Amino acid sequence: MAFPFLYGLDARTTAETLGAYIETSSDPPYVQATAFVLTPTGTVDLAVYSSANVGRLRAVEALSRIEPRGAPSGRESVIRRNSEEAIVHLTAILSTQMEKRRSQRSGS
Repeated sequence: MAFPFLYGLDARTTAETLGAYIETSSDPPYVQATAFVLTPTGTVDLAVYSSANVGRLRAVEALSRIEPRGAPSGRESVIRRNSEEAIVHLTAILSTQMEKRRSQRSGS
């Protein structure tokens, strides 16, 4: 893959960290659709939480929130760079939260 992504996270910890809905009737439980558009500084510009197909963030909606800064050309590279920065930022937040949970459980 040409971009970072998350997988194998603990569903309960992830849902609690993000404030997302969790589906517990399945085994293993899973996090319902949760989407964010972050600014380059890491603040949340848009957050969407959904437990059904209605109300999920579509690509066109996410892209409409991302504006290129600078030249009018190169929109794709700006979108890609901003998206990668946002994913890295969110990964760091989740990793920190999960490490705190592990420490609390182990009594460290």
